[in-house]
Amino acid sequence: MNPKLRRRAARHGGTFSRQDAVESGYTVSQVRERLRDGRWILLRRGFYAERSDSTDRPPWERETEAHRLAVHAAARALAGSAVVISHQSAVVLHGLSSWGLDPDLVHVTRTDRGHGRILAGTSHHVGELPASAVTSAEGLPATTVARAIIETSCAARYEAAVVLCDSGLRSGLVTRTDLTETLGQMSGWPGTGTPLAAVAFADERLESVGETRLRVLLDTHGLPAPDLQVPFGTGPNEVLARVDFFFREYQVVVEFDGMLKYRDDAVGAVVREKHREDRLRSAGVLVVRVAWDDLDQPERVVHRIRQAFARAERAGMRRVHP
Repeated sequence: MNPKLRRRAARHGGTFSRQDAVESGYTVSQVRERLRDGRWILLRRGFYAERSDSTDRPPWERETEAHRLAVHAAARALAGSAVVISHQSAVVLHGLSSWGLDPDLVHVTRTDRGHGRILAGTSHHVGELPASAVTSAEGLPATTVARAIIETSCAARYEAAVVLCDSGLRSGLVTRTDLTETLGQMSGWPGTGTPLAAVAFADERLESVGETRLRVLLDTHGLPAPDLQVPFGTGPNEVLARVDFFFREYQVVVEFDGMLKYRDDAVGAVVREKHREDRLRSAGVLVVRVAWDDLDQPERVVHRIRQAFARAERAGMRRVHP
């Protein structure tokens, strides 16, 4: 991409139109050639982006970036219409986790009297948006963080809704009060039971998608609620480790590490985690490690944790409180 076109694309979230390319010095034949050989990708008719190497990123992050580009292309195609980027498309623009959400359609809310429809890869919702529900994200009109989380969660699975709520709280862009108040304003919307439950369960201390999914799994399968992000140390001012989940009654630690294969130093990370686990065990706790793929086999994860509970009880480690 030549410097002139790169500057134009930068003004639109990395996207550009065929007209941008031609006015930047490319012929129509050169545009077609770059699309054929994969240097450029087609976002929608007449709009493109330069292909980037993202093979070292988790799949949902690659999908999120593709969706972000599609949103910017749709916004240009719909320029002049009374639309606001909304739902999961607003979630993506706000930089929140979109794990478990459908990335195939761009979502906008029309504030005129049009009709709800799906056209050219864009889902057009129709409804009034109070001024307090609209902000700007990446230079585009979008629903606020709280509104985007709630409207998206209404049509999402519970697990994905909790991931989204945790992401919003962790980012500091929204508070639980913001979410609760937005829920109240959207009373009567179909599907509000999901965000209602997700907001109540969400916790900003969860540091990743995997940790949130694991916490949902533990709760769904009836395990006791663990303490979160608990520090262990050899003295009052020395932190040996901060663990994801601690079942204090059984002295069992559950650690999540699902992103190992995406780390630059995967082998070194394994060695460091092994040493960390050894130090935790020397502190008198049992350690259960859960990886990303384990989350698709919840019964096996629960069985391993219950086995750890049983070992702790046999070893006299269980602390029964009166």
